[in-house]
Amino acid sequence: MHTGFAMRHYWESVTLPLLRSIDAKVIVEIGMGNGKGTHDLVGYAEEVGGFIHSIDTDPPHHMKKFQGDHSKALRIFAGRSLEVLPKILQCDVVLIDGDHNWYTVYNELLIIDQIAKRQGKFPLVILHDTGWPYGRRDQYSEPSQIPTEYRQPYARKGVYPQESALRERKGFNDTHCHALHEGGARNGVRTALEDAMQRIEQPVELIDIPGGHGLSILVPSQLRMACPALGSLLHSFAMTEPVRQHVLELEQRRIQATIDSISHRRKWQYAQREAREQRIMLMKYTNLPKQVEKLTNEIAHIKQTLSWRITTPLRSIRRIPYGVFACLKDLWTDFGEPMPRLTRYIRYNVLGSLFPVEPGSKVENGDSQKKTHSYEICVIIPSHNYGEYLEECIQSVLNQTTCPKDIIVVDDASNDETASIAAKYSRQGVRYIRGEWLSVGKARNAAMAKAIAPYLLCLDADDTIEPDYIRKGLQALRQNPTAAIAYSNIRMFGLEEKEIITPEEFDLSLFDKKNTLPTPCIFRHDALAQAGGWTEGVEHHGDWVTWRNVLALGWNAVKIDSFFNYRKHSDSMHVPLVERQSYAQRSGLLECPTTLFLALSGRDWMWEKTQKFLEEQTFPHEQIHLVILDTSQNSSFGKVVRQWLVQSDYEKHTYLQETVAPPGIADLPREHAAREVAVACASIYNRFARFCITPLALFLEDDVIPPNDAYIRLVESFSESVISVSGAYLHRERPVPVAWDWDKQNFPVEVPIGSGIAPIGGTGFGCLALRGAFFHKSVFSSGPPLRNYDQNFFHHYVLQEGMQALIDWSVECKHYRSTDDYAAL
Repeated sequence: MHTGFAMRHYWESVTLPLLRSIDAKVIVEIGMGNGKGTHDLVGYAEEVGGFIHSIDTDPPHHMKKFQGDHSKALRIFAGRSLEVLPKILQCDVVLIDGDHNWYTVYNELLIIDQIAKRQGKFPLVILHDTGWPYGRRDQYSEPSQIPTEYRQPYARKGVYPQESALRERKGFNDTHCHALHEGGARNGVRTALEDAMQRIEQPVELIDIPGGHGLSILVPSQLRMACPALGSLLHSFAMTEPVRQHVLELEQRRIQATIDSISHRRKWQYAQREAREQRIMLMKYTNLPKQVEKLTNEIAHIKQTLSWRITTPLRSIRRIPYGVFACLKDLWTDFGEPMPRLTRYIRYNVLGSLFPVEPGSKVENGDSQKKTHSYEICVIIPSHNYGEYLEECIQSVLNQTTCPKDIIVVDDASNDETASIAAKYSRQGVRYIRGEWLSVGKARNAAMAKAIAPYLLCLDADDTIEPDYIRKGLQALRQNPTAAIAYSNIRMFGLEEKEIITPEEFDLSLFDKKNTLPTPCIFRHDALAQAGGWTEGVEHHGDWVTWRNVLALGWNAVKIDSFFNYRKHSDSMHVPLVERQSYAQRSGLLECPTTLFLALSGRDWMWEKTQKFLEEQTFPHEQIHLVILDTSQNSSFGKVVRQWLVQSDYEKHTYLQETVAPPGIADLPREHAAREVAVACASIYNRFARFCITPLALFLEDDVIPPNDAYIRLVESFSESVISVSGAYLHRERPVPVAWDWDKQNFPVEVPIGSGIAPIGGTGFGCLALRGAFFHKSVFSSGPPLRNYDQNFFHHYVLQEGMQALIDWSVECKHYRSTDDYAAL
């Protein structure tokens, strides 16, 4: 809302006292606004050792740096609340000040109810805008995001107090999309709150605070009884009916004053604009006679010069070739347009420099689409000694049915004719920059910094694209607001000729194993900027790693029905990379961030060893998101862990507390608690799965200590068909490895200790590197076909989907017990 009154105005009087009254630690904020309210929340969180999850579809740019400076207390999610909320496992308080419509708020509250069922308690919920204007009227930031059956008829007009219909002018927030009428079913924030309360199972109480467009507090009865300070605070919020009516009257006057102020400001702005335009026109008309006289004299002088009179016949002769070309084209068409590629090559590449295609002529590509020019897209063409191919590449861009107005040739330390070829096309929108980057990623980033178009296409100088490529790519991205990448089929030519048909529907799991997105995808400038631009390393597939970073933010990819033409030649950069690098290096797995998942059952006798491993393990700590799930139900143990986290160099970490089983069950003999442990483990890994957005994840059990370089060694064994690589460790109670194979009836059978790197049927999660995309979409169960979560996981992916699980016997892990040192191989 552009009202100047946000939930932040309640901070000192309402929100902060509520947080302190219940000692809130984990807070979810929906809707950041300008970020000032987030600053207040982070200040509180850092004071009490808490954490803020902030959700916004378009977070302010400056908040990215703020998050980096306060990463121990804040995580910002750029996305829709209904997509992000299910990923949050627990919370004490939820602040809702985002989209003001029934569908969004109603479903937000139902998701919060699901979170409450998981954590066993309903959080305190504070909602803004439950009064006028959005208490009983929907407002849509993105109407297309609301399903048709839940979307009210709407228009981009303003609202006015005590008027159900919208106003064309002089209305409140008249640049927003509003429901045409106020009131009725499924309309407004207050209506959503009342409807959701009918579905919430736990007893809750509704507290309303009038003024400031309305604030409502959803208070769980259980929480009010458990926190006397909260009860006292809520009692102090109560007001008599006369006072309430007085506050509502003041609110009406404030709203009317706000509308009048906006109206006066717009009138003043309009008057200023009119005056400025009149001054500009006056200056133009004042100088017009002088300019006309000056131009007339210059033209007369040019026509009297000797050079003009001599070249007059030559200018007439120059028109002859275009007439000849027109006749030849008609004749060529009559014969059925034979040899189209050769004909167009001669016209554009051989004769094009002498007789360029005249502006306004039709594109000779057989496409019925009218040629248009667009400022929406910039094409970036890096070139390192690819001058012999560059002209054909540029021409394929200029031949597009939607031709970009901005084309940047990026010369990366070339010593061939790249510069002169780019200069030939300078009048057709081609810019030229040069540097000594010796990295295609750095070259692309240099061009990105100079591009202002919302869409980009990075096309290698030795490749080309079909004439409809850009038009179809832009169309696909406009129609799919959650897609950041538009990809196509691939047609190889040169040393090898074949067509590669890419998947019709983008599959993240398939992409995780093998890059299915070619480099010259059309992509959103903003999405790549969010991901930090192109990766700049030269020892991995830069496009694979870059697209992976974009997709990790929640963006999707969409296919277009076109081709990009990939030239296969002896100088291709991809060939030597494949020959000299392993799969793990080419795919950039060791350069990507990872998630380290660790469940703590309260084994205080192990924490010192676990802590030491976390501090000394050799994979860069800044690339790790450390997720700790504390199931100990031991407050002193949890305090020790949290204190270590705050002082550690794991800047990205998440600490969770859950009750999944009775305390101490992890150390009971399995025959006494097998079922309870199986259910608890499945519950733990289902919680972990929702947090995993990295390409790989490392899992540790809290009584297993691997070598310090375990993760790096495990990752180096990955290949396209491998889903996981495990370290080797023994059962705590038997001298056999926690690994198995499958018999003829598809039941697990124990395997003996081996050597080297070997395929197996599956392993425990004590020390396991696993593909993140597969883990994220998995649901763990202690039920059929088998009784353990890990056996069911590998039963599905190894037996049913045919993927490969490996064990590296050289990565020997120590499996400790409280009664002795450890069980070793």
